[in-house]
Amino acid sequence: MINQLTQNESSEIIAHLFPTEVSGLILPVNDYVSQLNSDEYEIIRQASDKRKFEFSTGRWCAKQLLALHEHYDFSILSGEHREPIWPDKFSGSISHCKDQCGAVIANINQIKSIGFDVETIRNLKNNIAKIICTDAEKLWINKQSSHTYDRLVQLLFSLKESVYKCAYQYQQLKLGFQDCSIHPDFDSNIAQITFNIDNIHANIKLRFKLTGSHIYSGAFIL
Repeated sequence: MINQLTQNESSEIIAHLFPTEVSGLILPVNDYVSQLNSDEYEIIRQASDKRKFEFSTGRWCAKQLLALHEHYDFSILSGEHREPIWPDKFSGSISHCKDQCGAVIANINQIKSIGFDVETIRNLKNNIAKIICTDAEKLWINKQSSHTYDRLVQLLFSLKESVYKCAYQYQQLKLGFQDCSIHPDFDSNIAQITFNIDNIHANIKLRFKLTGSHIYSGAFIL
């Protein structure tokens, strides 16, 4: 369960996904609405309690990390595609699933861009692979025997989410699910990316971690 995720476990997950220059924090989704600045609250003022808790937990995580860099009470607003807007000279990413929320940040002089994603492992109600997966990825899934079909599809989804966040932050390029193929390696927990488009100009590194209940993925550009 998420409530059993300790600070050390959170740190170990972040260290598994990212270089040491990246700071990160993962917490249970909870009510941190009172910790939002007024302009942050306006973003989710009319949202459901569920959305408010997810949003406020993500901002709380991010603010704890920014405080480590002597940035206090900074309002993390949202951009055109709901992406968090970070202080100058910082790259970062926020993600949430049903029960967890996490944030990662780094100095942009050390890590140019970051994408982070967390997913709760579950049984899929629909065959989302038809939308998410390229033909190469479908072939890869059919060759796997150590994980269930649903878990493999969710892994590819999570990895693509991290890549897309990283690419958008780096060059404001909004990617679709068919714009790249991901090739995970379970021995190293590193994934390779093959882009199916020509206009991306980034050497994105991609890592992942599976637990009994969650999938974590991280993308970054040095």
